[in-house]
Amino acid sequence: MTAQAPNLRELINLSNPENIADALQQMLFGDVLSMLIAALTPTEAAAAVASNQKTLTNRAGILLDVVATAGTTTGRKAILIGGSSVVPTAGQCVWNGTSLVRFAAADAVTASNFLYTNGATPLEIGIMGRRLGQRD
Repeated sequence: MTAQAPNLRELINLSNPENIADALQQMLFGDVLSMLIAALTPTEAAAAVASNQKTLTNRAGILLDVVATAGTTTGRKAILIGGSSVVPTAGQCVWNGTSLVRFAAADAVTASNFLYTNGATPLEIGIMGRRLGQRD
């Protein structure tokens, strides 16, 4: 380990398992993961969105990131998970847990980048779309 504060590799590889959660929180590990995901190449880039929704080319195991590239409101969207009863508001999208992503009508998204893992079994988490402190 370096004489200074440990780097990410050292922190994870050398930490006491009982203290790793506290150490990751202190280094804002969620922010680090968000930056890493944002730097990845989208699974589907500039994919056309029609009628405020997009059916992904493949079934998504985990939907990691959604960035609207064209429309009234472009940029990264907060990912909610749910069926047709969950209505996205501006700045949000709703993933149904498999391959359908719906956008807020107010955002009028016409194209978007999607980053997801291909998977036959969906994991019902939108790990990077959640706001800090969100507990539901």
